[in-house]
Amino acid sequence: MDLDEFDEVSRRRFLRLSGFGVGGFYGGFGGSGSSFRSFVDNRVPGLLDRYGIPGAGVAVVSDGEVVWSSYFGVQERDGRSVDSDTLFRVQSISKSLTAWGVLSLVEQGLVDLDSSIERYITSLELSESEWGWSQVTVRRLLSHSAGLPTVVYDNYGLDEEVPSLREVVLGVGDMPSVSPVEEVGGFKYSNPGFLLLEVLIEDVTGRDFKEFMKTEILVPLGMYDSCFGLDDVDLEKVAREHRVDGSKTQFYREPGNAHSMLLSTLDDVARFVAAGSTGGGVLTNESISLMYSGEVETKGFYNVVFDKAGLGHFIDISGNSKSIGHGGQGTGSWSWYQLVPNSGDGVVILTNSERSLEFIGKVIDEWAVYNDFDIALSSVLKLLKIPIWFFGILSGILVFLLSYDGFKGKRSFDPEYKVNSKKRISVTASVATILLIWWIWIRSSIGDFLPISSELMSLTLTLFCILVLVWMLFPKK
Repeated sequence: MDLDEFDEVSRRRFLRLSGFGVGGFYGGFGGSGSSFRSFVDNRVPGLLDRYGIPGAGVAVVSDGEVVWSSYFGVQERDGRSVDSDTLFRVQSISKSLTAWGVLSLVEQGLVDLDSSIERYITSLELSESEWGWSQVTVRRLLSHSAGLPTVVYDNYGLDEEVPSLREVVLGVGDMPSVSPVEEVGGFKYSNPGFLLLEVLIEDVTGRDFKEFMKTEILVPLGMYDSCFGLDDVDLEKVAREHRVDGSKTQFYREPGNAHSMLLSTLDDVARFVAAGSTGGGVLTNESISLMYSGEVETKGFYNVVFDKAGLGHFIDISGNSKSIGHGGQGTGSWSWYQLVPNSGDGVVILTNSERSLEFIGKVIDEWAVYNDFDIALSSVLKLLKIPIWFFGILSGILVFLLSYDGFKGKRSFDPEYKVNSKKRISVTASVATILLIWWIWIRSSIGDFLPISSELMSLTLTLFCILVLVWMLFPKK
């Protein structure tokens, strides 16, 4: 076994064992004998309240068929209930559907995955780059390995003028043109790459991207209520998205559609996931396998939950299960799907809140336990509970020792106590530094993704640091 293979296997084993080891801390319900449907129907309403999520939907696929779906909460606070007609903006799950559109052109012989994007974009001249375009292939664009930048595009209100797709590709306002910024081959998640694929589809077919996707992909998959963009949508059916602080977002658009502008019902996304094990009559089994083959190893957050990037899909090779999936996160919402292609089992979770990742992790975990799958996302979120419990237990021990010593009269307030003064000053400075780093930098960076865990960690870490300071200021005589 070479070193790279050893690292990959070790990572999976670590995640699997760590997830098992902290399952009790995480609050999972596996092994109770109840069905996953029972968990969803009975526990999800309480979880939504706990995490402050207005609305959500959960659907299950088994043996390549949608078997059930459940709806919870409201489209917006004090608004219409979430139901089978509710449209969620599924954010970057859009990229998986776009990949299907591109692969359909590959099957027709209109696109070669290993040809440069320059060959297919005829409606504009791509911006110059010191890295060049010859190695920026369709395959690399689909797998986020084309050397393109990571860009989050601005949101525009319904009454605002949105830059056109091609204006954004060429650069407009304070948005730079789309062009390579590094050597190809390494993983770098890129929204601009999928805007180029949107231009490719339009230039190759001579059709509007939204119309092409609706006619060639969405309708054949039975996704009759889904569409890209808000232009032809009844806004009364669209779930209003909510930020971490609970405030509602306004309906918004972004330049381009392929990267994040799919609106879909829970059942429609479940139909797409179900088709992911068979092709659904739209793609061949060969194309499906190609999308799931894994082109490049992921990095950063993506490597925590997925091993490799395929074509518009991510691949998780944890323990006994190879699964594919994709998350969708943007202004006001989180969504997720996971599919085990070999068995045809899958799960879809759509929400209308940025506070949803931990909730999604709990649902994924219960689904994985019920089906005996190993899914990295659930293991990682369990692992994050360890420091919360660690500092909580240490705080409990310190409270007991301080209380005991205080009751016995063994401690008194004396900040100038000379015994071990250098050591006490060093410990005090270290604790203060840790607390400042957490509150100034770390908490803000993870709070948007893991608000509940961030709040609990803030509580236990702050309590621990205060108790250590008390320990230093009230020395034992």
